[in-house]
This record gives sequence, C-alpha cells and structure tokens, in this order.
Amino acid sequence: MSEKEQNYLTKTDLAEFTEDVLLPAVEKIVDDKLEEKLNVKFGEFRHELKDYIDDKTSDLKGEMAIMKKDLIVVINDVKEKDKGFKIKLANMMKLNKINDRKEIAALEILI
Repeated sequence: MSEKEQNYLTKTDLAEFTEDVLLPAVEKIVDDKLEEKLNVKFGEFRHELKDYIDDKTSDLKGEMAIMKKDLIVVINDVKEKDKGFKIKLANMMKLNKINDRKEIAALEILI
C-alpha cells in the first residue's frame, strides 16, 4: 500500500471519530443547553407557584377574617338572646313567686 493510500480516511475511521469525539461533544453541548433552559424554566415555574400560593393564602386569610367577624356577630347575638331569656325568667319568677329570693339572686348573678 502506498503512503498516499495510508493517509486516506476510511468509513471505519470516520465512524470511530464520530463515536469517540463528535457524539460526546455534541451530547455535552446539548446537555448543557438543556440544563440551562430547564433551570430557567424551573425558576420561572417556582416563582409562579410561589405567587399563586401567596395569592391563595391571602384570599384564605381574607375569607377567614370575614368568617371570624360573622362568627363573632352570631356569638354576640346568642349571648344577647341568652341574657334576655335569663332576665325574662328572673322577672317571671319574681312576679309569680315561683322560687325563693336566693334562687332568683343566683339567677340574676348569671345575667
């Protein structure tokens, strides 16, 4: 074989070069770019998710505050009705002399 023929690249040589050099280099470039893009997208997603959770938490806090106010109104209403009932009962007992003065005084203390 002549010296010129020994310098020719064969398909096998090209295949080995591609497998040993080109493919790993391309794979690294693609991996680096993909990782970079994924990191950016993940950061964006994380930021959007945090904003969403903050918004929902804020909404829930507002709803809870409204519910708390409503509950306080209901509790105060029940207390007033209970107080009115006790006053009415004490007055009825006084008028009708159902119980003695000690029991009426004990009931008035609850008012």
